[in-house]
Amino acid sequence: MKIAKEIYHSLVFKLDYILYSYFPFLKQEKPQEKIKQIPLDKQIKNIMENFNFKEIHKTMKLLNWVWYYSKNIKKVPSIKRIKKIAKRLLGHLSENKKIMYTSTGGFTASIEKREGIKILTLTFVLEEMSGDLEI
Repeated sequence: MKIAKEIYHSLVFKLDYILYSYFPFLKQEKPQEKIKQIPLDKQIKNIMENFNFKEIHKTMKLLNWVWYYSKNIKKVPSIKRIKKIAKRLLGHLSENKKIMYTSTGGFTASIEKREGIKILTLTFVLEEMSGDLEI
């Protein structure tokens, strides 16, 4: 089987060489289109419309994951409240250029630059572990 793979790869290489020798235009790479920045308000809208808040709420109910509303009031938040907090976190990032992430109540909102493009991300974390501490 190993010999068959070697022969196959050798033939593919030779065929590519012959093909590109006779038809060099086939090898020309197309210029990549520049990725455009999606405005942060549109990213927030997209996240808010497509994030599965119902599943988060269901999970929070199942785990009895409560948020404190005041000193004496704690309860599992409603979907409306969950969405409000998530949107607030994302909005906070889009308004402040120095902050890269913010978290509360299981949510983490982050912003990063990839190839000069700012990208917002929203996650809901049930558990997280870091290996940078000695125990």
